[in-house]
Amino acid sequence: MPNKKKQHFVPKFLLKNFSVGEDRKSIGVWVLETNIYIPNASINHQACADYFYGKGLEVESAFETIENHVAPLFKRIILNNYLPERFSEEHVGLIGFVVSLSLRTETQADSVNEHADAIFKTAFRNDPRVKEELLKIKSSNAPAIALGSLDKCVIVSLDLDYKLLVNKTKHKFITSDNPVIKYNPFYGYRNTLRGHSGFASIGLQLFLCVDPNSCLLIFDRNIYRVGTKKQTTIELNDVKDVDSINALQYLNAYKTVYFNNEVPEIYIRNIADREKIHRRKLKPEIAEYYAVGNKPESEQSIMQLRQSIIKRDISLSFVRVLKKAKKTTDIHPGALAIRKPELVQFLTEDGATLPPWLNKIPKIYRSNNK
Repeated sequence: MPNKKKQHFVPKFLLKNFSVGEDRKSIGVWVLETNIYIPNASINHQACADYFYGKGLEVESAFETIENHVAPLFKRIILNNYLPERFSEEHVGLIGFVVSLSLRTETQADSVNEHADAIFKTAFRNDPRVKEELLKIKSSNAPAIALGSLDKCVIVSLDLDYKLLVNKTKHKFITSDNPVIKYNPFYGYRNTLRGHSGFASIGLQLFLCVDPNSCLLIFDRNIYRVGTKKQTTIELNDVKDVDSINALQYLNAYKTVYFNNEVPEIYIRNIADREKIHRRKLKPEIAEYYAVGNKPESEQSIMQLRQSIIKRDISLSFVRVLKKAKKTTDIHPGALAIRKPELVQFLTEDGATLPPWLNKIPKIYRSNNK
């Protein structure tokens, strides 16, 4: 096989943390479409595709550099419960890795294609030349499109707080082919017209299980209290908390769930049976608006698309909504609930003023952020 032909959208070093056996070459797999449990599968063939990021290899090589840089940090996180200092280069590297991992997967690439297909078919639905059942719109480089806003997504995520969840129970964390869980229980059930799982959204939570006993929780500290104020690591002693995070992982997975040999088939099957009705669809949610007096068959309308989200009320014993957050006035349903509007303005508008706190970010990362 040509060098770098098989490209992993979930890094092998992360999958190896959930490996079966001492050689770290195999992993447990649950196939969502068929509900098949595979206790021992080769890691080399998981969460990858031939030339997924293209034959040019620039993107694949860039991710290889990032992975080599953060792998030692993840080792310290697992072995020593270590977390980097806020706004240090390690912190920027950690957040950058988590955000890029969220954007680089097959889930995101296929979502790009689903959005393009939905826009085209809605726009041309009355054109007799377009037969929806025979046509599927796809981008020739969907992974690159999904990664197009990576730098800005990292910057708007740097204000989020982060803590390490240490699993002390007999149940083990699982992971998947879409391992970064984006969850927003604060806005998750409000009737907002706009999405609320973006990296700049008020109330965002990100979960990344880094091995069967460690999970990163990255969260909006103006909305949630996670453990006590001084805690950087939180020990989980209640299996209900671990099971709830694993349920979110199952709901967030695209095609496969991964785990080590300490996770029995019955455990995964029970999650699947319980949560399958809550699984979100990849197809975007579409809303179309017409000017006053226009009819639905009118060619003049505004189309709005947003990614489907996890609509599941998950309770965690160590997370609570702050009192000040509960007093937050409901915004207009059509407005974006953004944590730092001035930062988003800086990233999107010419001549906007750089927010003072952004100066804390290492210059090595800020140099090309616009």
